[in-house]
Amino acid sequence: APEAVASDAATVLWTFGSVAARASSSGANAQSMVTVSHQFDGLMEHCCKILLMTVDDLVEVREVEHTEAKMDDLMDRLEQVDEEEEGDDIIKKLERADHADDGEQKSVSTAILEKDDNVAARTTKADRPPLLLLDHLSPKDLANALWSLAVYDTTAPHSREEESTEVEDALIDAIASRIVTLLEQDVALLEEEQQSEDEEDEIVAMEKNINKDDSGVGVVIQIQEEQGDVNSNGGDISMLDSHSQKMDSEPDIDNVVSIVKVPTAPSMSRTEETISLIPTEEVEAKEELLDDGETLVLDATAILASMAEDEAQQKLPEDRAADVLDSHVPLQSTPLPDTPSLHFPCRPAFSSRDLASILWALAERGHPSSLILDLSLRLLVGRGDAAEALGGADLANLAWAVARGTRSRRSGKAALEEVERLRRQDVRKVLEQVASSASERCEWLVGNPDATPLEGGEDWNPQDLSRLVWSLAFCSLNNLEPGAPVDPILSHLVQTAIEVAGSRLNKFSVEDLMRIVWAFARTCNLHRIKHRTRTIATLGRIYGTIWSLLIQWENGQMNAAPSTTTASSFGLSLHADDVRGRLGTRRSRGRPPAGLPPAAGARTISTDDLPVEPATLCKGAWALARLTEKLPHVRGGQDLIRVAARIFGASSDDGRLLRRTSPRDLVRLVYAVAKTGRSGRENLQEVGRSLATAMVELLNDRGARALEALLPWDIAWLWWSFGELGVEYDTQLKIRPKLTQEQMNQLTPATSAQLLWGIVAIGDLSNYELISDLLSVLELKLISFSPTDMARTFYSIEILRQHSMDAISESSIDHAAPHLQDCTNPADPNDTRIPLDNDATSDAARDLYTRCNRLAKLMGAEVQRTAPRYSAAQMRRVLQSYVSMPLQDDQTVNALGDEAARRLAAVLEEAGRGVEAEDASASGEGGEELGVPSLRPDGMGSVRTAEELLRDVEEGATFELGKCLELVEAYRRIEFESGKRKNRLENVRRRILGHFLPDRFS
Repeated sequence: APEAVASDAATVLWTFGSVAARASSSGANAQSMVTVSHQFDGLMEHCCKILLMTVDDLVEVREVEHTEAKMDDLMDRLEQVDEEEEGDDIIKKLERADHADDGEQKSVSTAILEKDDNVAARTTKADRPPLLLLDHLSPKDLANALWSLAVYDTTAPHSREEESTEVEDALIDAIASRIVTLLEQDVALLEEEQQSEDEEDEIVAMEKNINKDDSGVGVVIQIQEEQGDVNSNGGDISMLDSHSQKMDSEPDIDNVVSIVKVPTAPSMSRTEETISLIPTEEVEAKEELLDDGETLVLDATAILASMAEDEAQQKLPEDRAADVLDSHVPLQSTPLPDTPSLHFPCRPAFSSRDLASILWALAERGHPSSLILDLSLRLLVGRGDAAEALGGADLANLAWAVARGTRSRRSGKAALEEVERLRRQDVRKVLEQVASSASERCEWLVGNPDATPLEGGEDWNPQDLSRLVWSLAFCSLNNLEPGAPVDPILSHLVQTAIEVAGSRLNKFSVEDLMRIVWAFARTCNLHRIKHRTRTIATLGRIYGTIWSLLIQWENGQMNAAPSTTTASSFGLSLHADDVRGRLGTRRSRGRPPAGLPPAAGARTISTDDLPVEPATLCKGAWALARLTEKLPHVRGGQDLIRVAARIFGASSDDGRLLRRTSPRDLVRLVYAVAKTGRSGRENLQEVGRSLATAMVELLNDRGARALEALLPWDIAWLWWSFGELGVEYDTQLKIRPKLTQEQMNQLTPATSAQLLWGIVAIGDLSNYELISDLLSVLELKLISFSPTDMARTFYSIEILRQHSMDAISESSIDHAAPHLQDCTNPADPNDTRIPLDNDATSDAARDLYTRCNRLAKLMGAEVQRTAPRYSAAQMRRVLQSYVSMPLQDDQTVNALGDEAARRLAAVLEEAGRGVEAEDASASGEGGEELGVPSLRPDGMGSVRTAEELLRDVEEGATFELGKCLELVEAYRRIEFESGKRKNRLENVRRRILGHFLPDRFS
């Protein structure tokens, strides 16, 4: 039968998927996985072809197989014939055998056709497509077959992932189409149930209003529940006239009260509930009233049975299915239904576990199935507490599928569409249910450190836990909207996951730990984490584990491939060209070059056995950079970022690893290197420059389309990173960002300031249109600027004003008169350069100059209001910009000068108290003071007293504050009308000369 053949094929697919999942989770080596893949490839393809067959194709195959079997049987008979028999007898025997075989074959074909008469009739219709064998599968088998195809492709070697067969893709499309039909039926059933519930709620509300009405018009039905069995009335429902119970008069048909007595369980208490309102016309139409004083008897047994059936239909089936990717997949076939049907109108076709499995499979295969995702989310939201019935692996699969979505396109527009999808209300509700359910289970793991569910138990394994927290962190509003508040439930879940991973580090891989660390950096409030010593200690152990595993892999690469001369630094292997790069020259502006050409014979490393996905490695590097900035006392983050940058930089010759990674992830890696490269470690800076050079080459090769996959804040981070790493526009970088004002409005104030600084730092100062639009956007965001953003923007304004002034002065020169050398040399006819429009350039430069002055005035007013929030270094940078431009703003400069003088006086007063106490304790017998310099320790000891630390801080603050006061004096010596600057010793010179020439220098 077609049902049996389809079920067998689905069972075989599920078995292959289970074996592949078990081999992957048990840590099988690559060679064994290749062997299993080669053995199963042909069988998987054959099963897919069977499910894609129609019933007619199956009948034809059966007939051919039956004919071939009979021919083999005839050949065996011929061999058994006695050689002594005559030829005529042999021919007669063969003819009789042929007639018998033809009759048997016709009977078998007739039986098959009669059995599948209904299906064959549908296939002959021109207006309907032919039914496939997979259409005879139950919903459970459809979910398991789809899961099997996804898990087999996911766990297969890389060679097979690139050669995915067309048969599997066609089968997945057919299964997805069938699932859409069943999901639409489930959604329709759910909407009917919700509509009936809403109608009941409306009726209850109406009855309550009628009960409050004194007129008493209407009919009220009350259900009185009693303990035990039905009373002596035999379970009948009696409809009595309410007036006849109170007084002996004629029954009033307009007011009829029906009391229904329903037997309940012994534990239930006696309650009364108003359930329905039956108008008099409906009572007269459906039931025949008897004479006055008589009772209308109804059958209560049938009514109770109908109510029980309705209640059973509302319950959702939550049968456990073998549809999750974990290490405890049972190696047994999924139970098949006895009577498969093509429609399931009586109950939901898919349980919550089936939905999680289907969504995970489609996400892993990259199937563009947005309709399936939307329908599944509607079902999960409608079922309310569906997440509570899911196991740990199911929760991880569901969150992973929602986070990945449909990633078939990689463009900025597609990324924005994904962001809008994750903001939808149904998505937020499902994710909240998943986070709440997962948080309770993780708390149980923290409270039971001896429990071992992560070894393959019922709820969790390391991969599931890491995928769960990563998915929830990726979908969080804090990640989708920079600057959004932290979700407390998700933050608590991620902190709990950190503790679980820290107590069981030997069970987590580099991939899992990187995901958890990224989720921790993305979702937690790091200002509060500073005071949680237990979490900080756990984070340090995780750092050490990741570092040791990556170094182990890197050392294996060093030993496996021939390498050039290496040098050891910080426990890591460095190439000789890296050491040579550290001795390179520096540019005049103080920034190092963007990269050095690789030395001859430099090798590239192999990333085939990299223990972490490149995308996860980039995200982990970004998380480590953020944690290093917010939690500087947690060591190890810079070394991990250096290893990640080296992996991408060493494999950048062929560009394979860079092209395998999405542009957004590469931006995160470059940003992490630039963020931590300012600490002064030369090895990290050189590796970062090499990575920046590779990134610039990749962008130049792809052109402007390389920026289409980036969001506005990704472009801002990338340009800021290029500025920090010393990339120069035009000589290295050949492309420009194109952002509209609408896209710029999506940037946070800090990101906007970073974008402006990056454009200025790389030297793209002639991009007047982009810079002007960006300055207009910054004017609206000044109120939210931090002191760091304000100081960075002041520096950018200083450079832009000077550039615009130079452009204006150059455009004012008369270029119409030819130079002497131009008169002797004729014009080159092959010169295709476009002449510059000096008038347009001058107008753009003047507009830019005006915008810079206006923005500087607005920034000055904001600095006056927030001057106490600025540190000494930030005040110095702002004052330096005012002196260098120069720009007259006396109120702002005076406010910063007064703040610096006040702080300097306080520091000197506190420092004097400390010196007196220290001198008093360090005086000799004769009362001679030893002095502060003699108290400082000799050598490079690491033990320092609190007084020494305080003195270092005071000395640094004193220097910065003194520099601020000096800049204020330099500002006051500027003559803004003439643009001249007076010498700081001008007054002293005039006083000295006044002694000799009193008439001239009074």
